[in-house]
Amino acid sequence: MSDPGRRAFVVIPAYNEGPRLGALLQEVARHVPADRVIVVDDGSQPAVSRALVGGARLVRHAVNLGKGMALRTGCEKALLEGATAVVLMDGDGQHEPREIPRLLGALGEVDIAFAARELGWKVPWVRLFGNRVLNAWTHVLFGLDLHDIWCGYRAFRAEAFPLLAWNASDYAVDVEMAVRAGRAKLRYTEVRIPAIYHDAYKGVTVLDGLRVLVQLAAWRLTL
Repeated sequence: MSDPGRRAFVVIPAYNEGPRLGALLQEVARHVPADRVIVVDDGSQPAVSRALVGGARLVRHAVNLGKGMALRTGCEKALLEGATAVVLMDGDGQHEPREIPRLLGALGEVDIAFAARELGWKVPWVRLFGNRVLNAWTHVLFGLDLHDIWCGYRAFRAEAFPLLAWNASDYAVDVEMAVRAGRAKLRYTEVRIPAIYHDAYKGVTVLDGLRVLVQLAAWRLTL
């Protein structure tokens, strides 16, 4: 099989991440050339400065459209620039850039590689419980054997994008992408990574989880 990592891009959505984003980009540049990193400023206030992103490419949304749309903008840009693979990661520092080579390496035999956090006692219990319910529900409805379906850290081959292309504008994008991978019978694997939580109250909420559970039932009928 061809090496999908030969021209890999990293897409990072950013919304009011502050200085933490700059530190993250410095680490990412150790693994991927800076000009193959795309930061999508999803209407941050204040806007992400070009000085902060260094040599990375910066794309802006005039207003906040949500994580899903930021990821889609970034992926479309990467593919236009000739990406052979795309790595998706959050801009808040909860994904270790050192795992990028492992995700790309996993693509040697599959179409998409999902990172799976080692969810232990350090993880907020509400998120741990919600994650397990979501994993079980997607297994029942779609036959997906994933242990951390809501982890947004993942990599996929460029040719898989048309089959993964999502409609969700919010955090449900991570789940919809996995569901579409299952529906399309794409080859997938998991790469285990440590769990990092800088802020237990940032990101998805209980209400987000309930909405996705309802959405999963709808996807079962429509995708």
